[in-house]
Amino acid sequence: MKKKALTKEFFMSIKKTYNRFISICLIVMLGTAFFAGVKAAEPDMQESADIFFDDSKLMDIRVLSTLGLTEDDVTAISAIEGVESAIPVYTYDVLTEKDEKQHVVKLMSETTDINKITVTEGRMPQESGECLADWLLEQNYGYKIGDKITISSGDDKEIEDIVNTQTYTITGFGKTSYYLDLTRDSSTIGNGSMSGFLIIPKDNFTLEAFTEIDVLVDGAGALDCYSDDYEDVVDEVTQKIKDIAGDRCEIRYAEVVREAQDAIAEAETEVSDGEQELADAKEELEDGWEQLADAKKEVAEGQMELADAKTQVSDGEKELDAAKDKVADGEKELADAKTQLADGQNQINQAKQQISDGEASIAAYNTELDNGRKQLESAAGQLADAKTGLETLKSGIEQMENALNASQTELDASGEDLKQARTELEANRGQIDGYRALVATMDSQIAELQEKIDELQTQIDASPGDSAKISERDAKIAERDAKITQRDAMQVGIAEFDQNDALLLQNEAAYEEGKKALDAKWAELAALKKTYDSGMADYTAGMSAYEDNLSELNANQAKLNAQKQVLTESKQTIAAKEQELASAQNTIAENEASLDSAKAEIAENEKKLNDAQSEINKNEKKLADAKNEIKENEQKLTDGQAEYDAEYEENHQKLEDAKADIIQAKADLADVDVPEWYVLDRNYITTCVAYAQDSERIGNIGNVFPVIFFLVAALVSLTTMTRMVEEERVQIGTLKALGYRKSSIAAKYVMYAFLATMLGGTIGTLIGQIIFPAVIMNAYKIAYVTLTDFVTPIHLKYSLISMIAAVVSTTAATLAACYKELLAAPAELMRPAAPKIGKRVFLERITFIWKHLNFSNKAAVRNLFRYKKRLFMTVLGIGGCMGLLLVGFGVKDSIMTIGDRQYNFIHTYQVKMTLADADTDEEKQEVLDSVLKESTTKAAMLSHQSTIDACRGANGEKKQSTYLFIPSDADELDEFVSLQNRISGQKYTLDDEGVIISEKLATLLDVSEGDDIYLEVSSLNYKPVKVMHIAENYYYHYVYMTPECYQSLFGKDIEYDEIFVVNKDPEDISYENDFSAKYLNNNAVSGITFTRTISDRIESMITSMNIVTYVLVVSAGLLAFIVLYNLNNINISERQRELATLKVLGFYDGEISMYVFRENIMLTVLGTIFGIFFGIWLHRFVILTAELDIMMFGRQIYTKSYIYSILLTIGFSIIVNIVMHWKMKKIDMIESLKSVE
Repeated sequence: MKKKALTKEFFMSIKKTYNRFISICLIVMLGTAFFAGVKAAEPDMQESADIFFDDSKLMDIRVLSTLGLTEDDVTAISAIEGVESAIPVYTYDVLTEKDEKQHVVKLMSETTDINKITVTEGRMPQESGECLADWLLEQNYGYKIGDKITISSGDDKEIEDIVNTQTYTITGFGKTSYYLDLTRDSSTIGNGSMSGFLIIPKDNFTLEAFTEIDVLVDGAGALDCYSDDYEDVVDEVTQKIKDIAGDRCEIRYAEVVREAQDAIAEAETEVSDGEQELADAKEELEDGWEQLADAKKEVAEGQMELADAKTQVSDGEKELDAAKDKVADGEKELADAKTQLADGQNQINQAKQQISDGEASIAAYNTELDNGRKQLESAAGQLADAKTGLETLKSGIEQMENALNASQTELDASGEDLKQARTELEANRGQIDGYRALVATMDSQIAELQEKIDELQTQIDASPGDSAKISERDAKIAERDAKITQRDAMQVGIAEFDQNDALLLQNEAAYEEGKKALDAKWAELAALKKTYDSGMADYTAGMSAYEDNLSELNANQAKLNAQKQVLTESKQTIAAKEQELASAQNTIAENEASLDSAKAEIAENEKKLNDAQSEINKNEKKLADAKNEIKENEQKLTDGQAEYDAEYEENHQKLEDAKADIIQAKADLADVDVPEWYVLDRNYITTCVAYAQDSERIGNIGNVFPVIFFLVAALVSLTTMTRMVEEERVQIGTLKALGYRKSSIAAKYVMYAFLATMLGGTIGTLIGQIIFPAVIMNAYKIAYVTLTDFVTPIHLKYSLISMIAAVVSTTAATLAACYKELLAAPAELMRPAAPKIGKRVFLERITFIWKHLNFSNKAAVRNLFRYKKRLFMTVLGIGGCMGLLLVGFGVKDSIMTIGDRQYNFIHTYQVKMTLADADTDEEKQEVLDSVLKESTTKAAMLSHQSTIDACRGANGEKKQSTYLFIPSDADELDEFVSLQNRISGQKYTLDDEGVIISEKLATLLDVSEGDDIYLEVSSLNYKPVKVMHIAENYYYHYVYMTPECYQSLFGKDIEYDEIFVVNKDPEDISYENDFSAKYLNNNAVSGITFTRTISDRIESMITSMNIVTYVLVVSAGLLAFIVLYNLNNINISERQRELATLKVLGFYDGEISMYVFRENIMLTVLGTIFGIFFGIWLHRFVILTAELDIMMFGRQIYTKSYIYSILLTIGFSIIVNIVMHWKMKKIDMIESLKSVE
């Protein structure tokens, strides 16, 4: 019965005090909604991103290489346990122009199984020459579907070596999960900043190798990509890829070197052939000129012989006349003739002896030429055999290389392919065995042919002039050589089969030995290739020598034939002389017989003279024809010489250029190093990391602000329940007098607070986890435009935590409110509480102020200090709201200014130029001198900047990655970097005795000025260095030191790799495109970064924090309104009789409202003052809690933020006062006549 009555009373109390019940519900709802909503925003953001990444199949791992990647690399990665798929991708940065402005775009090959593109408009490319463009190109540069976009190379690679099509038609626009926000990658071409990407068909790329391989890890898609489990799974596969990277890089290096060597060898062969063609043409011309000179010589000799013949004819005529005169002297002449006859016979005998000696010499020389020809034929056979052997070796090398490649695949997969190879080999064994039998048969046939050839040679030796036998012998030799060639080819096939059989046996044995044996085979293959290259060089040299010897032999044969012709002519002359002697003898005999025959002889001689004259006339005509022919040939040779000279000038320069290219190619090949793989996970995707950091910031804020809300909820609950208990003290006394236990009575109020808390908490957690994450994520969507949909599930963990915190806060406050009343006696409780005794307030003791206050102000001051609990509650409530508002605006001030502070006040340079590693000091100085001559440059300086690990102790405690910054001239550093104390503004300069570190790094390492930090000078080798000063810095960590300090610490000289540039006008950005284009074309410059770009990127990245400010301001405003309304409502309820009495005394409604409003205004002023100090402390606490390790937020709060916070607090107070005014107007004056008891 008692419980039933108490339960009924409980519900009646809720109905009667529903406004208090609702106020507790609202404040709890607000607190739980803020806590659960903000805390849920972090996992919701991460889960939304994870779903998006999984749907778009964003790669888990990206593999890059300095020499590109091949299909074998893809196969090797795919075979790794834990790899779901490995997709090769082409990417390349190129240039394009729009409205006469140059832009950098990244070409990417189309992929369907990974890194899927979200098409926002149009369609994906389907044919060559089509592309899908980045949606930013449409937004920023006005591209439309159907537009043509023409690309060009931005480096030393020809565009044809990148793609086979330069102009593309845009078929659509899209987004990729690789770029979540509006920023794009930097680039080493153009202005150094990428404007967007183009997706083109894979077949349009002509690159020799893939630029990257994107990997999906098996099972990673089922995990939260921001969880440790995901990191562990990906790290495991990443390590496995790194484990094979070394071997794959060695193989790739060997392939690149081999291909380069083959290309160089081919080029050298082409150059050699070109030089040989020029030499052959020159030799042919020289032979022509020599033949022309010989022809001219022959004509001259013919003319001399013709002149001699004419002289002889003239002499003959004279002799004939003399003979007529000398007939009488015939006897004497006859005796002289006999003497001459004897002399002629002697001359003929001597000539015959000379001819005999000449024939012997020619025979010997002919034998020597035959031997030379046989040797050349033998050499030709040997060269042919060598060529056949080299071709066989090359075929074996190719087969071996194919077998090794097959073995690689078989080793990674299984041994089934080896069995298949054995089956195929055995299938060919019957054919090879047939070849062996056929080779034996052909050996027998070749032996029979050789016997026949030897028999024919014997017959030829017996009859040297038998041409039929010679032809038959040559035919047999050709038949024998053909069979030898056929047999050798079969033997090559047999050798190849035996080699493949041996190689297969080796591979079967090597299957168990794994990659070690395979690498040995690659080495063996390289050796065979060297052997082949050496053999080919020897073959080429031998072939050249053979051709030279053959030319010499043919020349000697021509000389021999000429000598034979001369000998034949000499024999004919001797025969003629002998005939003449015989004729002379007959003549002498006839003269001896009869001198009368002299007349007949004279007549005969006259006829001979006439015939000789006729022959002379014919020879003169022949000489004239020969002269004309010589003239024509001389003109042809002149034209040929001119043509040769022209071709020589053209081709000789080409050959010289080709030789220079070969030399450069060899030098480039010598500079090629073993490539290196870079295995990157999603932590190297800037937008993914930034998104995770943004979600962590929201989570950090969710750790701080809900505490304030729950404290305020406890405060409101304490105030409300205290007022309720005081109002019902008579009922409590009655219940105690009726025998109710203290716990039963307390349970009513605890359940009151508990029910209000549960109701508000349930609604708050549901609304908070639906609305707050959605609002926050939609705000972030402004920055992360690629994300599509967000999920906002209900997180039971955060619901329970917020509910428990709210219940503990309100029930604890309720128990505290009940504690005093429950200890009192029933009789005491059944009488109204005595009014508080009036006392002099502290302000009354300050007579100067007190005398100048009117009655209303004095009454307000006394009322404030008379109800101290209400005073402190209200001041704390208003101060808490003011503090939250100030924190909301202050967080924005602290975060939004770090980019401006970092890159306009601390790093005061505008340009950072990265120099190539291979540059000499002279080349770097040339670049620096050129930059200093620019019209926009005020100052420039060489420096070194690299990452290094800094830690607290020698064992690597509290290790942090930081930038090591070393200027070439420490005295000029202040013009580029301002090293100063954040609080005092004191400027610092570098000292050789130590370093200056950034403030955030000092905080993380827990060091102060004068302490030592340890820098990793080599692997796991840390050396101490003294911290001279701690400088203001907001983004990343920095350690500044002088070159002398570096040399002392690291034991080596510094290599400067960057140039920092300060412009005359820091606000001028018009020069950036021209500056980038000029210096990025310089091989000494590998990259250019403008600090304006970094500052804008930081500002864009943290702009999304504005939503946090709005959430804080709105939440603080609602909290302020609820707190002020609740406290004012309680105040009016407590003083209802007092206000009714004032009405009875004749006070107007406005005067009564001002009577209360004065107190509220004073409380608002006091609460605002308290809130300013509380907000400053809370702001610092929030900043230290929310900031990340790599950055330091600002500590300042701008004056406008104080003004906004104060005005909003006053505004909320005014709104509450207006609401309370209408409530006070409804107070009934009859209340003043009612008895208190």
